[in-house]
Amino acid sequence: MSDQTEPKPPILPEPQTTPDAPTSHEEFARLLASSSDPKRHAAGSVVKGKVVQIGETDILVDVGGKSEATIARAELAAEDGSLSIQVGDPIEATVVSTEGGVRLSRRMSASTKDKHAVKQMLIDASRNGVPVSGRVTASVKGGYEVQVSGVRGFCPFSQIDVRRQEDPTLYFHKTFDFLIKEYNPGKRNLVLSRRALIEVEQRKQEEEVRASITEGSVMKGTIVSLQDFGAFIELGGGIQGLLHVSEISHARVEKPSDLLSVGQSLDVQILKIDAKKKKISLTRKPLEGDPWIGVGDRVRQGQVITAKVMRVTDFGAFLEVLPGVDGLLHVSEMAAMKNGGGAGRNAKPQDMIKAGEELKVSVVKVDEARRRVSLGLATEKPAPGVSAPPPPEPPKVGETVKGKVERVEKFGVFIRLGPGRAGMIPNNELGTQRGADHKRLFPAGTELTAEVIEVDPAGRKIRLSLVKAMGREEREAVEKYRKDPVKSGGTSFSTLADAFNAMKDSPKKPS
Repeated sequence: MSDQTEPKPPILPEPQTTPDAPTSHEEFARLLASSSDPKRHAAGSVVKGKVVQIGETDILVDVGGKSEATIARAELAAEDGSLSIQVGDPIEATVVSTEGGVRLSRRMSASTKDKHAVKQMLIDASRNGVPVSGRVTASVKGGYEVQVSGVRGFCPFSQIDVRRQEDPTLYFHKTFDFLIKEYNPGKRNLVLSRRALIEVEQRKQEEEVRASITEGSVMKGTIVSLQDFGAFIELGGGIQGLLHVSEISHARVEKPSDLLSVGQSLDVQILKIDAKKKKISLTRKPLEGDPWIGVGDRVRQGQVITAKVMRVTDFGAFLEVLPGVDGLLHVSEMAAMKNGGGAGRNAKPQDMIKAGEELKVSVVKVDEARRRVSLGLATEKPAPGVSAPPPPEPPKVGETVKGKVERVEKFGVFIRLGPGRAGMIPNNELGTQRGADHKRLFPAGTELTAEVIEVDPAGRKIRLSLVKAMGREEREAVEKYRKDPVKSGGTSFSTLADAFNAMKDSPKKPS
């Protein structure tokens, strides 16, 4: 037998416990929550967090640190009760209470009729800068009467919006969020401001919008002001850009109000950004397409047109042949004006032609590749080597015609039917839904088939209809089907009917 013995395991000391040691998960969570930083979650502070749980009445938000906060589900729900926020989404709100846990709110509203609870709610909202929900009920001297949970409040005219509206009834019987500017429950003094909230939101949007604005980008804006020199467009967050009158369209625009209206929404392209002067220049020309595309199909050699003089130089005059397309009447083509117009032999173009005049000219040459159209004064006889085509007969009412889209106006679509001939399809004859963007649906060059619904005696004004043309096409298709019905199993419907009648009329065989 060996004298060596097996060593005994060491005796470990018993674990020491203290009266304050946590004995359950609930107590541990309570201690963890109580150790959060009170300064970070002080009432009135704005915190950012992430949604971690959505309950029937409350939403749990992780606000960092060692605790979570709650916000009423009703604050984030739409009128139908649906939520646009999901677990994991970021959220920003104001701390309204830290007693018994951090409580958040985006706006405060008291659903109870308890006057003391309403009073306390208004005090907390005023102290912490939390919005309250109020309903505009009437217009009073200097402002609006607003009901907030049964308490009568006052919002000055200047504080209802960032821009003053001429019609005060626009806000009647509508519910908005307000900031409390002043509250004295003893004197029943409750002064509200909606503008303060809008300006805060605009400052947030301004940062986002400025980050997205780059030269060449296309943005949607709203017209806020019209001047003779252009239109001011709001791009979001209170940021405005200028759409100069020369950038509204390829076609010449005399006054912006002829084509645009305040409140109208439209797409614009950022033309230039001047960071020092904080100015943004806008344009719509690139969105209309290149006016020179297909010029050769719309203006032909030898064609006689009436064009407006746009500008005069020492070497000639530029006339608007098509919207965005100018042709040059060279000084050498003005000999007839010198001889017959009383102008001296050495007269300059400026002495013979003025901007704004209309002249009858003939198209001498069209060079689409070089973007040039040469013009000459129209004469009774065609110029040497140029055969002027005879004017086409105007179409008749009820006739179907084809043409290509030339331009889109706010009242209809113009299509080129042939040399010197154009027609207009009014909006109500396009067959589109109300509010449709016709410039996108009918880009320049699109070929359309339409029915003539009206022609003036001179054949100059032609009104067309896509709706009638489509209706005629459908009727013709149905008529064709009736004459040559679709066959099934090698037997037409008419043959089946004939067979049925033949069976009915045939004598029965004796059994």
